[in-house]
Parts: sequence; structure tokens; C-alpha cells
Amino acid sequence: MYAPHSQHPIRLPRLALLSLLLCFLSPAVLATSQLDDGTAAWTANRSLEAAGNGLIYSLPVIDRQQLVKDIQALNQQLKLRQEDLSEKIQKNSFTATDALIVAAMPGGLIYAAVKRQRSRQAEKELDLVNSQLDSLAGFGPIKMPSAQPAMLVLR
Repeated sequence: MYAPHSQHPIRLPRLALLSLLLCFLSPAVLATSQLDDGTAAWTANRSLEAAGNGLIYSLPVIDRQQLVKDIQALNQQLKLRQEDLSEKIQKNSFTATDALIVAAMPGGLIYAAVKRQRSRQAEKELDLVNSQLDSLAGFGPIKMPSAQPAMLVLR
């Protein structure tokens, strides 16, 4: 061992030095292997294209069948959300019973304000869902050629 006033350095067994070296180097090795895996996955899903002016750009390779399935699933989810919001708006519409509650009960105005706020929030969400459904309406059954060339749009 090392004595405070001794001139002799600390002597560690070779096994201890080797284990310390491995402990310090293993995170670096793991990080390098993860980086290589990430780079390989990124390049496997991309294609390099060159424009006429020499600009080289990278575009992801798109699985068209999966894209169509995802669009159809999104469309179905939006339709379900649209139905739910329509029901919520009908449920929160102000009726004659609500008018009696407002007039007769203390705190009736708070009840009416909360109910109206819920209805307005549902109407806003329904407008958003309707606009999303309208934008997806153009994506009916998609039939794209299998080898469509990539395009680069410049402004």
C-alpha cells in the first residue's frame, strides 16, 4: 500500500488493472456499437438522390402499403372521434331542464357555464377532426407506381 510519506508508488495487481481498464473502456465500446447500429438502420431506410444542379439529398424509403394502412387506420380513428364528439355536443346542449336548474338551484349559473364550455370545446375539437377528415378525403385507395422517381422542389 501507499504510505503518505513513502517514495514507493501504489502497486496494483495486473488483474485489478485489467478489470479497471475494461470498466472504463466498456461504455465507449458500447456507445460505438450502438452508433454503428443506428447509422446502419438510418442508411438502410434512405436513398440518396442527386438533383440536376449537383445537390445531393437523402429521402426516406416509404413502404407504400404500410402508408395506406396507416392512413386508413387514421381515417377510421377520426370517424370514431367525430361520432364521440357529436354525442358529447348533443349531451351538453342546453335544454329546458337545464334552464330550470339554472333558475332554481344556487350555483345554477356555474352549472350552465361549465356545460356551455364543454359544448364549445367539443365543437372546436369537432371542427378540427372534420378538417382532418377533409384533408384525408383525397387519400382514397392509393395506386402508385412501384418505382416513382423522387422529386426535389425548390422555391
